[in-house]
Amino acid sequence: MVAQAPQPRTATAAAERLSRTTLTIGALGLLTALFMVDRVAETWQISGRAAGHTMTFIGLRLTYPVANVSAVAVLLLATLGLAITVRAVVAAAREGLRSRRFVRGLARRCQADVHGLGDGIHVIDDPHPDALVAGLVSPRIYITTGALALLDPGAAAAVLAHERHHAARRDPLRQAAGRVLTEALFFLPAVKRLTHHELQLSEIGADESALAAGRPALARALLAMEPHGGIDPARVDRLLDEPDGTSWLFPASLCVIAIGALVLLALTTALLAGAASGTTTLAPPLLSRQPCILTLAALPAAIAAILARCSRASVAKSGACSRIRGRRSSRLR
Repeated sequence: MVAQAPQPRTATAAAERLSRTTLTIGALGLLTALFMVDRVAETWQISGRAAGHTMTFIGLRLTYPVANVSAVAVLLLATLGLAITVRAVVAAAREGLRSRRFVRGLARRCQADVHGLGDGIHVIDDPHPDALVAGLVSPRIYITTGALALLDPGAAAAVLAHERHHAARRDPLRQAAGRVLTEALFFLPAVKRLTHHELQLSEIGADESALAAGRPALARALLAMEPHGGIDPARVDRLLDEPDGTSWLFPASLCVIAIGALVLLALTTALLAGAASGTTTLAPPLLSRQPCILTLAALPAAIAAILARCSRASVAKSGACSRIRGRRSSRLR
């Protein structure tokens, strides 16, 4: 009996494995964040009275917290955990709203299918050559009139095969999840590198799927689209090389670093919580005769943060590009 040679691992399989790993790390990060926040309730006691914890400042009677070093450290870690949770929720909501607005904008620019491309292909009236997949839940394929005018039939078929691969794998949703995790776990550069690596593999995997239309056709498509945005060199290298059984290396070191950092955070929080002891009132001003000094100090900081956030949002909105290529979920480039 002749042993069969092992099948080469495709970029799509490597991207799938990396996607599952990244999502697992993200879930572990969110659980760690919730654990850090939960430890505050175990280590800090919120009292309704301020017996023995009061001070007078310019005639105003204030309360202040009393805690050991471990309790302060747990509070700082809980602040990080709260930041992770809030950033994850905000980023997820932002991704959903952006995708919805983007898909609605594309729908308004769709033309009737006079090119005979078939069901599921939407033609956008835009002179800029482009092709993309948009939609988180129900991804759809879009191609511009500029791309159809630029590409020959074989190259256009390769482009559409590339985008069908993205749509079948729901790559817009995967990429949105990656951006949410990168935003939430901002203190872990390894997560950003993992999501970037996954994006590269997903593009190469889509190119592998497009090879069914012919390697020359895909090469013509890449060359035609390249002057309008650039092509990742890894994709060109993969296209030029004949399949030789090369396996895609899994970035195990990045995963170990990310998981190790999260486990270290959780263990540190648990150890500190065991020795922590703190009490406070957290009484707000105007609603209490003896407001907490921390609450009093936090109000101006919170107001300044909200104003800064609104200012950045208005600047970003005024400078946003309305062209079709400004926001996209998945594209040939």
